[in-house]
Amino acid sequence: MKPPEHRPVRFHEFHVERPSERAVSVGDWVVTILVLAIPLVNLILYVYWAQSATTAPSKKNYCRACIFIFLIGLAVSLIGIMVPLLLSLPIWFGLR
Repeated sequence: MKPPEHRPVRFHEFHVERPSERAVSVGDWVVTILVLAIPLVNLILYVYWAQSATTAPSKKNYCRACIFIFLIGLAVSLIGIMVPLLLSLPIWFGLR
């Protein structure tokens, strides 16, 4: 049995472009942003594109980041509402 030949390997020989790794065009991003501006539709599409196997990785990561930022904003907003309400409870019930 003959040993395999050793030859220099270049990095670009290993890059295999998968269909899901296609670049998202500017037109696709414009349509994406316009569609995501529609209330309720955006919530559904954020979740769908964030978990879909056929979505381009850049769009998938964008949707995941938007969901993450939304959840952080929701938590901060709830804390910002609940803390003053809880601190004002004694005033409402005449305990001060």
